[in-house]
Amino acid sequence: MPEVLFLLVYGELPSQEQQTVFDSSLRENYEYDSRLDQFCAAYDQGFYSLSFKQTKAHPMAMMSTLMSVFSSFYPEANPAFKGVNIYNTQKERDVHIHRILGVAPAVAAACYRLYSG
Repeated sequence: MPEVLFLLVYGELPSQEQQTVFDSSLRENYEYDSRLDQFCAAYDQGFYSLSFKQTKAHPMAMMSTLMSVFSSFYPEANPAFKGVNIYNTQKERDVHIHRILGVAPAVAAACYRLYSG
């Protein structure tokens, strides 16, 4: 799976060394941030939709929200705070790309866990 992520991000399959560095970088970002739990709790309250008669939001809606919230934890990644040239270097872009790719499975699992009870 990380090979596919590398391919999607960089447009080519990684060498062994690139794969090792990429995997390590993703692993550094695996941790689920507990501050997201406040937003999960809001979703856990559920909602009532007349058309679907659901009491919980769909996991993809939860994940979309949580990933948006996650971005607010890193104001240094926001061009409004750091300036429009923040993403000029590949190294800077990689930090943020790896952060998102690393945390996404944990956020998805939290959403699914909440949805399935």
